[in-house]
Amino acid sequence: MQSTFTNETIRECWCEEEDICMKDVELKLQKCLDRCWARDATKVTLRPDDLRQCFIQQKPIADHLVTCIKSNMKCCADSKYGPQIPKQDIGKIINLTGEKLQEAENKIITNPTLQPIQKVLDAVIEIGKCVKDCAMEGDGLEECFERYTCQPCVHVNRMQGTVRKCFKHVDWRRAVGELCNCTVESGVRSWIDDLFDPC
Repeated sequence: MQSTFTNETIRECWCEEEDICMKDVELKLQKCLDRCWARDATKVTLRPDDLRQCFIQQKPIADHLVTCIKSNMKCCADSKYGPQIPKQDIGKIINLTGEKLQEAENKIITNPTLQPIQKVLDAVIEIGKCVKDCAMEGDGLEECFERYTCQPCVHVNRMQGTVRKCFKHVDWRRAVGELCNCTVESGVRSWIDDLFDPC
């Protein structure tokens, strides 16, 4: 995996600073999602607001996943005088996310079982890419951390393992089933081969 570390060090964020900055990041990502959803969701349904509600209904699952990840990864210091840690290139981390989306798109193209819902999956990936590009605009997601001159101590490889671990603790199969049924009811079915029942 491509390294996201630079040759510099930076102070590890105090937990209070990290909370402030993560709220800032979430707000920017939400604005980006709103913009990208408005642009791309109509590619799979004429009722994008109804489809959006399908994802909003699963927010408790996402919140539980985030809480699990946070509790299993201590990414902040107990005071304003945290230790120096290797500085990471946050822009590079975001670009790696974009590369993962491209890999997912390539897998969809070559997987015949996913062809009937390719339009839906393509739209989801396009929205993801749009959010990634939007997040890079201006000062990117690192503006708040730069204001405090700190970064959370996050290791990408360790985080991936934590995410996999936390996925085991959420009822994601039920969530996927509910999401699938909801998307069909929101008008996505018109894009799906009638012979294929994804749910």
